[in-house]
Amino acid sequence: MLSRMKIGVGALVAAAGGILWASAPFADTTQGSSVTPRPVAYATEERIQNAWPVGEEWRYKASWASPQLLFAQQYGLWQRGIATCMAAAGSDYSPYTYVQSDAIFSQLNPLYEAGVSLGYEEPVQRDPEADSPNAQQPPEFQDALFGEQGCVDRSGELVFSAPAAAAFADMQGTLMASVDRAIGGYAITPEGQERVTSWSSCMTSRSYDFGAPADAQMEFADDGVVSRQEERVRRADYQCDLASGLTESRSKWEAAAFSSWLNVNAASVSQLEDLQARAESEVASLGAMLSEQGVAALPNIDPAVAETTASTVPD
Repeated sequence: MLSRMKIGVGALVAAAGGILWASAPFADTTQGSSVTPRPVAYATEERIQNAWPVGEEWRYKASWASPQLLFAQQYGLWQRGIATCMAAAGSDYSPYTYVQSDAIFSQLNPLYEAGVSLGYEEPVQRDPEADSPNAQQPPEFQDALFGEQGCVDRSGELVFSAPAAAAFADMQGTLMASVDRAIGGYAITPEGQERVTSWSSCMTSRSYDFGAPADAQMEFADDGVVSRQEERVRRADYQCDLASGLTESRSKWEAAAFSSWLNVNAASVSQLEDLQARAESEVASLGAMLSEQGVAALPNIDPAVAETTASTVPD
């Protein structure tokens, strides 16, 4: 579980800081010099919600597939527990705020026009760590936070190893893996192949030789900069996606595949939704216990388990 890992400060702030993105710097490859990037409009909830169609949009329509309310409640309680624990140790900890992490994937929507200037680079979440007083604290503060029987681990054990939370996480992971397999076949369907061919022909007409969108992504992604050429290719990709109907077609196909999957797995989904409701109720009960008992509500961690079991912040 989450609590059984020595989590770095970066993990603590991974879901903090608001839905704000910074663009990578441009490198003008035609001139051999860097230039100042044009400002990229920050994403907002309204812009993201209007970014459809996008592949796998069904994930945003099934609360159990992307249980942001539960994750926010758990994260908030986890932070409360850390603050309570640190206060008992004589330190003032500033809790981080949960941010819906689905937003970063919405930014990568092939039809999100405002994201074209990002090229194929993943949007970078503004890191609040530099502004957080937690990162500026002395070593004894960090030891109390991350050390043996540290507050991060103890609070995480309370929240994420609770029975309903653990059961929901396990079952949700199993069902999501099943869904991924069920909706993963679009590219080999006749329609998928036809749309990709149409997209490729459109790109060829613009003097770009890519057989599929993934080829363009592999050409440019993850190099840390957005060159002028990359932005031009990404804009052509966007225009050809609209012209070929590729993402719109894929989204509809995946929605139908998901609907079929639901018909077969209705009983399992119902069970998962029940676990989700229990987990949400569990958070409220644990919160009341923390309020009543303070740091005494936080379990101690078996050092052997803490060193051998890893996990991540929910997203």
